[in-house]
Amino acid sequence: MKNNNQIKIAVLEDNEYFNLLMQKRILSYSQMLTYDFHKEYDIKLSSFLSAQECMHNIEGDTDIVFADFFLEDKITAWDLVNVIRQKCKKCKVVIMSQSENIGRLLNLVDDDKITFIYKDEDAFVKGYKAVFEVARES
Repeated sequence: MKNNNQIKIAVLEDNEYFNLLMQKRILSYSQMLTYDFHKEYDIKLSSFLSAQECMHNIEGDTDIVFADFFLEDKITAWDLVNVIRQKCKKCKVVIMSQSENIGRLLNLVDDDKITFIYKDEDAFVKGYKAVFEVARES
């Protein structure tokens, strides 16, 4: 059970270095949210290195999932969207990739709960914007 000022975030990234980098950056978002909303925010973070690990352990009240597009065994984040939605009905899914072509394809999807972020120097700023929107809606 979570309180109103808690945001549950899951990271699904099979590259261990980038996974750790994302975790560190996402945890810093709580200070930014506190500054922007003038109230304390607690980020509860879960991190997964494989699709299977994520599917078995993701909590149903997760607010947002950051998922790398290309995962192990030719699985993609797109393959997991429906599975994630079955477990986390209100969850926002942020798909991240270094391929801009994936972004163009996903931008055609008419679903405000799915967002694409291109992995570039602005990726973490865009990631914060996604978390900011979740905080604003809660």
